[in-house]
Amino acid sequence: MKLSMMKRIFSIVLFAAAVLLLPTKSAVAQVNNYHSVLSEHTWHRLSVTQEGVYRLDYGTLQAMGIDMDQLNPDQIRVFGNPSGKLPEKNSEIRPDDLTEMAIVVEGAEDGSFDEGDKVLFYGQEPTRWKLVDQNGKTYQRERNYYSDTTYYYLCVDSGVDGLRVGEKSSLPVEDATTVISEFPDWVWHEEELFSPYFIGQNWFGEVISGDETLSIPFVFPNLVKEKNLRVVGTVYGRVSSGTMSYNIWVDDNHVVENKTIDYYKPHKYANPSVFEKQIVLDGDTALFEMSFVPNPKASLYLDYVEIYGWRHLKCVGGVFPFRLMPSQFGNDKTAIWVQNTNADYRLWEVTDPMSPVMQTGVLSGGNMVFATNEKTEKRYVMFKPSAAMDVVSWKAIPNQNLHGIALADNLILTSPIFLEQAQELADYHTELDGLTSVVVDVNEIYNEFSTGTPDPTGIRDFVRMVYRRSSGRLKYLTLFGRASADFRNIMGYGQNFVPCYETFADPHHELSFCADDYYALMDNNEGSNCEGKVDIGVGRISVSTVEEAETVLRKIRHFNDLIASHGEWKNDVIFCADDETLSYVENTETIYRMLDTICPSLTAKKVYCGAYPVVNTSNGVEIPGANRDLMDAFDKGALAMLYTGHGGVRGLTGDNVFTNADIAALNNYDKMPFVYTATCEFTKYDNPLLVSSGELMMLNPNGGCVALFTACRPTYGNHNILHSKALVKVLTQRDEDGLPLRFGDIVRMTKCNPDNYSSNPMVNLNIRFVFMGDPVLRFPLPHEEVEVRTINGAAIGSSDDLQLHAMSMVTVEGVVKKIDGTVDNGFNGTLWARFFDKKAKVQVKFNSASPRYVYYHKDVLYQGKVSVNNGRFSLSFQVPKDIDQEGGVPRFTFYAYDSINNVDAMGKYDNLSLGGIDPSAVADDEGPKIHFYWNSPEFVDGQSVERQGVLCADLYDAQGIYHYGYSLGRDIVLNSNLMGYNSMVLNDNFEPALNDYRRGRVTLPISDLKPGTYDFNLKVWDTQDNASEASLWFVVDEDLFLSQVHNYPNPFSEETYITMTHVGEDGNFDVDIEIFDIMGRQVAHVNRKVSATNGVIEPLRWGGYDQYGQALRSGVYLYRLTLTDEDGYFRTVSQKMIIER
Repeated sequence: MKLSMMKRIFSIVLFAAAVLLLPTKSAVAQVNNYHSVLSEHTWHRLSVTQEGVYRLDYGTLQAMGIDMDQLNPDQIRVFGNPSGKLPEKNSEIRPDDLTEMAIVVEGAEDGSFDEGDKVLFYGQEPTRWKLVDQNGKTYQRERNYYSDTTYYYLCVDSGVDGLRVGEKSSLPVEDATTVISEFPDWVWHEEELFSPYFIGQNWFGEVISGDETLSIPFVFPNLVKEKNLRVVGTVYGRVSSGTMSYNIWVDDNHVVENKTIDYYKPHKYANPSVFEKQIVLDGDTALFEMSFVPNPKASLYLDYVEIYGWRHLKCVGGVFPFRLMPSQFGNDKTAIWVQNTNADYRLWEVTDPMSPVMQTGVLSGGNMVFATNEKTEKRYVMFKPSAAMDVVSWKAIPNQNLHGIALADNLILTSPIFLEQAQELADYHTELDGLTSVVVDVNEIYNEFSTGTPDPTGIRDFVRMVYRRSSGRLKYLTLFGRASADFRNIMGYGQNFVPCYETFADPHHELSFCADDYYALMDNNEGSNCEGKVDIGVGRISVSTVEEAETVLRKIRHFNDLIASHGEWKNDVIFCADDETLSYVENTETIYRMLDTICPSLTAKKVYCGAYPVVNTSNGVEIPGANRDLMDAFDKGALAMLYTGHGGVRGLTGDNVFTNADIAALNNYDKMPFVYTATCEFTKYDNPLLVSSGELMMLNPNGGCVALFTACRPTYGNHNILHSKALVKVLTQRDEDGLPLRFGDIVRMTKCNPDNYSSNPMVNLNIRFVFMGDPVLRFPLPHEEVEVRTINGAAIGSSDDLQLHAMSMVTVEGVVKKIDGTVDNGFNGTLWARFFDKKAKVQVKFNSASPRYVYYHKDVLYQGKVSVNNGRFSLSFQVPKDIDQEGGVPRFTFYAYDSINNVDAMGKYDNLSLGGIDPSAVADDEGPKIHFYWNSPEFVDGQSVERQGVLCADLYDAQGIYHYGYSLGRDIVLNSNLMGYNSMVLNDNFEPALNDYRRGRVTLPISDLKPGTYDFNLKVWDTQDNASEASLWFVVDEDLFLSQVHNYPNPFSEETYITMTHVGEDGNFDVDIEIFDIMGRQVAHVNRKVSATNGVIEPLRWGGYDQYGQALRSGVYLYRLTLTDEDGYFRTVSQKMIIER
């Protein structure tokens, strides 16, 4: 043996003697190395499932790809850590990185590793048995619910000699005063077969019903029959009414006799019943039997059963682990007597599993005896090297060094399947915000911080390391991937890409929780059962496929792209409330008043279910009016949607007002809101058997929402209002630079609000709210302010009696101001304005209370747009005739956007009154002028047209066009013989002209027209109740048909191909493509000569440049393609494309 090896072994012997007195360096919780052992050399991860001694032979190492000719056996090293779950409390000791273990390399004396040589190391099962009482007489099983496997790591090329098992000599045995010939042992049974509600760490095992009996055999070799055994366990009884009684036998011992379990209460799947009994066995085997008194309403589940007893210290099999309690040792020297052994066996003391030592002793007559004067718990394994077990599996591990991360603003934790998309998100924020975003594979976290086990505490320990090193700079954590309550993939559905924390609790639907907050608990005394206040903002992107990840990424970029997503919809907030109880509306009204006070520029859109008629259908009670208005509100866009009431994984309200089918139908990609739901488990994201409503909103490729703050478990109304108020207090705050807060900060501040937080996680329902989305995104509140300076020439503030009337002419002048309060003279763009009548009075009914009235600015009297030049604007309009004649307070709201500087602004003004009729108004009895056409102003009635196109109407009236919808019978209405287009209200299809309240245009795309003759009639009103009508008709024939016009890719960054198909005779054609921005301005024009062969026309390439050769900005563009044949017949189709630079 080499001298260096002898010194190494000697040091291990000394180390083992002190290991129980001092913690190892790797076990200090607050200290992290900057260099992981995995950062260099070659590594393989080894998997084991049982306690014992394992071997790595020549064939195994060779199969790993190790060059056996170059292998230096002295440098074979194995690393790991003690098995079991990591401690949840931050202040408790835990390992940092991997710790080297002492091993044996047999046959290495010749300096080479040959066939027949082997590596021996001690491996632990993932379940941990802890000595729990002060007298050292009781063990307790600590199940590892995160893994059925323990992992170790092999390195053979570090250039450093490895630790080796040393030798511990026995004291002389002759004068021992105490002899130990027995040891405590246990057998246990716990199957994980079923998760009630699919929640929590603990699962149920076998189930019986009726007159069934569950039988489980146990073997207790060499049982000390003179001593009692202790049987402990838990069952769960599920009975829908009354009670049930059950019995448990172990051989002839009646452990449980007709014990009663009450019926389960709401939200609780089953009631637990704990049993414990001292028994006596006559032999080395035992039969556990469980049954219950037959009850057709009942089922009985076994959670676990454990039998504790004493065995003679007699070696059984080739690998024989045993342990000795402190109470077994005498005051002086103690002799341990192991029977049924021989010279082929070795005895390792494995009290410190990282540093086994070979215990020597005296072998005589098939017995081994050794002596010690120690009085602490001892653990041993007696084994034959030839009987050492093979590892279950192994895997090569690439080099990594998460311990080297010094700082980050944002951590993005993900699974290997989403690394590319996660890195795209990190790069996006680096480029956009200058933030340091670090992407980390959770499997690498497991390797360095939880020894390969997918333990959520290992993830938190890693986050905490970066947080502490960053001195608070780390503010955001993004969990990129879905989670599952099935940590060990028992059901086989996968989905646990980035795990959440699951509470260990009875299967109580209301008291259990899953939480991402666990990863944001950074203080020393926090962590146990998710106790503590979050220190960073956490968000989850709950995706299961690359396609879903790409969808969410695209939505994030689009949502954050002001060029593509600006609009006056950013002034609106949807308030939605269920109708079961008065408290739902009262809570919603409370946060409405708060937000109206904190940020009055925002306008409420209230959808209160109790304000609509209820309809009984074959599908149950429905409220179609509420559904219509809510879907319409989503379609028109809103900055946020705030909901209070019933909800779940299949939608909101108990009356089918907002179902998963509605979520799938949302098509609001350009106007996606932030969604907050104070309801139960709208986003239960840890069940692999379903995709919750909240997740569906995130995953909808056509819109839905881009961020949700929502519950993943049941919540209560009294807490929901506290949580809602805490959110509203911070939702519209700005940071020190005047920018809207990031969602991560909003979530953190909401959860830490003292009115909303409790240190008890079972009371702190805060923990059940999860943020779905990118925490680094900012709440898209407009950046600057619109301020009114004069109305009808009167300076704001010069009079307290500013009055407007029906049919009054109104001129408003104002400015756009920067955050610092100065006029933004560089702001040049468009301002959208709305003028609301006084607050409408709406009656809301309830299932369990008397009706009440709510009030809000509902009816729009004017909606238009004007130019902003050098930060200043002026708009004029006439107040409609039909207003509420009683006096009240109206409100102006404004939204402005500067496309050159890419900045927006918002504002409001309501310090005025409205009522009565303007005495100076001139009566008008002439209706609007209507220019009604198909596709082109040059359209002629009776013309043959293509099968798709756009109905257009250019409108003019000196008093303005009515398109607001609050006055009955005054809508813009289309009638036609085309099915589905009769009595169609087109108010929302009206687009006001810029700088001219008198003009506007109605457009309606129509496609897939069948050959035939179609007629259309349009009726339009002005604001003084005068109507006009216009008609047109055309013929669709089969002479020329242009179809399948689209571009791919779409969205695109560098180039796209515009394709089309011609149905008809082949020939030569002119293709003319006009491209417009969302303001209607033509930005590019393409003209080509093409030919069709069998209807196929070669795709046209376009690089996204304007007519001056400049690359167009990111955004949404419309294009109009006209195909003209050699005889002059033409067809026109309009489509949309998206540029993402």
